[in-house]
Amino acid sequence: MNINLILGIAISIYILLSIIELIGLHRFNLRFYNYGFKIFEKNIKYKFSNWNNLDDIYTKKEGKYVFIPEVKVGYFVTNFSFYRVYSPIAYSSGIPLTIFGKIKDENNEVKVSFYISYRVVSILVFWFLTIILISIFSWTLMALAIGIFGILFTLGLLFVVKIFYEGKILMMTEEISTILKIRKQL
Repeated sequence: MNINLILGIAISIYILLSIIELIGLHRFNLRFYNYGFKIFEKNIKYKFSNWNNLDDIYTKKEGKYVFIPEVKVGYFVTNFSFYRVYSPIAYSSGIPLTIFGKIKDENNEVKVSFYISYRVVSILVFWFLTIILISIFSWTLMALAIGIFGILFTLGLLFVVKIFYEGKILMMTEEISTILKIRKQL
């Protein structure tokens, strides 16, 4: 078989699975919330929360939230936007990384877990393996230098993305606290 055909089929399957997953997450199909790579977890202790009056999908600046009051569980997903304006001179654009998660209430403590898709993790692992294997099998000084540069560049990008999404995670945690009307313990 031709390598271009295999690569084209693999990319087509990846794109199809990405579209199915994004539609499932944004429509709150709970089957898609059971799979993911946990990136952050936060526990919020409280005196009072408002689970009884939550019966809708809440859309805030950073994400969409849905709650099931009977079992005190909630689910959320980040808003899907390619372009955002923060001020007249500050904006961002790019392919958004979808963060999703679960909210559980147990013993006067809300546990918020944030996940990214295994799909994203698998593409990063594939990228690193490709850079490493091409560098090793070429076994020239230039290929090794390009491989090392590629790995360092990717790690730098991941560090910048991590910083950006940590801020987003903290903002989403505050939105959850606002929706639940949590009165925190001191």
